[in-house]
Amino acid sequence: MDDKKSNNKTIIRINPALIPEADVKLLAMTFLEGVRQFYSDPKNVAKFKEWQKQRQQEQKTLN
Repeated sequence: MDDKKSNNKTIIRINPALIPEADVKLLAMTFLEGVRQFYSDPKNVAKFKEWQKQRQQEQKTLN
């Protein structure tokens, strides 16, 4: 981890290659459960689809 001060804010850089595999798996399992809960709500699915549609429109505009 590399800490630097910038405008009274601490910038922390994390090197993923240094995170132990067991910790990566635990974090991923925790994150996955939250994602499953979030997308079990149809309102969140609809919001995601709308966001995705907007992103695709923006990408078409940029290309």
